[in-house]
Amino acid sequence: MLKGVLKRFYEASEAFIEVKEGEFSPEEFTEPLPLIVKVVLVGKGRRRLVNLGALSRVYLFCPELRGFVKDYLDLSVSLDDVFRKHCLYTDWEALSLCPEDAVRDEHPDYSYALRRIREMVERRGCFKSRQR
Repeated sequence: MLKGVLKRFYEASEAFIEVKEGEFSPEEFTEPLPLIVKVVLVGKGRRRLVNLGALSRVYLFCPELRGFVKDYLDLSVSLDDVFRKHCLYTDWEALSLCPEDAVRDEHPDYSYALRRIREMVERRGCFKSRQR
């Protein structure tokens, strides 16, 4: 359950905690999490650093990218396969395609950084430019 993962994260007072794959599902993202919430997702033969704050916001503010969130959290899918399917490598790249409302409650530097990431993602030519 996501609530248990969040409780462990805050109690640990670490930069990130390890979480077993399948311990939560993206459908549990019912509100945006702070961008500081990071976990190392651990599965059979693969580990992935995941920003749950970014993914929660992608899931909630960009419904068209929910497939990316699900694939990114599925460790049986390599990052190369995620890129081939979605033309995105990271949670931050996906977040950069969301409306600015997705990070309005965070520090203003995040908006600046996300605009720069978005420019890079759009240069790949996979996405039509849309207003943030």
